This record gives sequence, structure tokens and C-alpha cells, in this order.
Amino acid sequence: MKRKTSVVLFLLFFLAFLLRAIGAKFGLPHTLHFDEKGVVTEALRFGKNLNIGFYVKSPPNMLYNFGIYSLYYIYGKARGKFGSVTDFQKAFVLEPENFYLLGRIGTALLFSLGVFPLFFLVRTMLKDESLTFLAVTFYAISPLDIRSAHVMKEDGMAILLLIIALFFLHRFFENPEKKNFLLLAFFSALAVSGKIYNVLVLAPALVAFFLKKQGLKKFRPLSFPLLPLSDNHKSIYNHFL
Repeated sequence: MKRKTSVVLFLLFFLAFLLRAIGAKFGLPHTLHFDEKGVVTEALRFGKNLNIGFYVKSPPNMLYNFGIYSLYYIYGKARGKFGSVTDFQKAFVLEPENFYLLGRIGTALLFSLGVFPLFFLVRTMLKDESLTFLAVTFYAISPLDIRSAHVMKEDGMAILLLIIALFFLHRFFENPEKKNFLLLAFFSALAVSGKIYNVLVLAPALVAFFLKKQGLKKFRPLSFPLLPLSDNHKSIYNHFL
């Protein structure tokens, strides 16, 4: 990747993160999105026995948030804020704002990271760097995506994993070898576990698999129209379909 391309891409990433991180303190600590309390408690509960449990909507997102809170605990312990896990638990009860704010910033970061796999996906599909940057810019400033990133939701992780899965889907269409299929299967499974609406990405993945079984060496990704077009996905697809 050229130096100029890298600089522009990182600038778009920082723009995306800035737009999504601004306003993260809105309503805290009293006004929360209805999903946020459950998302936080899932992550904190995981630290009790390292058991994901049966009612977690997005295991990858829960593990990600658990990582954020683990780092917060380590930082607080090093600074003398937390003397034990009990102190950490008390802090969540007495000062929940910090936990929700960290989670919201973490969600904003996930949404912003989508800039990178989206760039590689669109560049591979369109073979035009100018159009690729246009698509990534639309994603970076997408009002729907920015709005969703202001609160703790599973969609940040789900959309990031979906874009990665789409990249490997296209790569498998272009070069249907075993390595690319395994990567497609792995990231498609992760995307579905990120949130259930991503299950529709399995349709083109299965089409690709069966076309490969028919012995086709290379084919165009005609099955992209089969992908879901729910409100949560329009912020991605509409830029490059």
C-alpha cells in the first residue's frame, strides 16, 4: 500500500472514530439505551467463572467488552483505585458511568475499525482507488452508523465481522481455493455469532461452496444481492452495491 493511501485511510479512520466517540457521555449515568445494562453485566458476569452462558446475544462482543473491563481493572489496581475485585464490583454499583463510557468508546472503536476491511473489500471489487475512498468516506460519515455507535450495542462487532466475511467471500469467488474457503467459513461463523441477522451471509457463502464443488475455477460474486438489507446493514451495503 502506498504511503499516501495509508495516510488517507488512517485519516478516514480517525474521522470515523471522532464522529462516533463524540457524544459518548450523552445521558450518563441516568439515561441508557435499553440494551446497555445487559451488555455491561454480561461482560462483568463472565469474569466470575469464565462461562459465556446461554443468553448472550453476541459472544464476540461480550469477550471484547470483558477485555476492556479487564484492562480497566488492571489500570485501576496499578493506580490504587481498586484493591480487590470487590472494590471493582463496588465501583460498578457506585460509579457506573465509567463502565458505560468505556463500553461506548469501545463500541465507537469497533464501528470505526470497519473502515479498514471495507477499504480492502471495495478496492478488490472495484479496482478503483478513488471510488474505494468515496465508499469508505460514506461509511465514515454515515449518520445511521454514527448514531448506532453512540451507545453500547452488539452491532459494532457484528458489522465489523460481517465486512471481513464479505471480503473473504469475494476473495473466494475470485480464487476458490481451500485456504480462502476456510477463512470465509471462519469469519462467516464469527459474523453470525456477532449477531443473528448476519445469518444471511451464509447464503452466498453456500452458493460459492457449491459452485466450487461443480468445478468452477473462477466466478464473479453474483450472489451479493442475496445479502441482508436490514436497517443495520444499509450503512455498509448502500455504498458499494
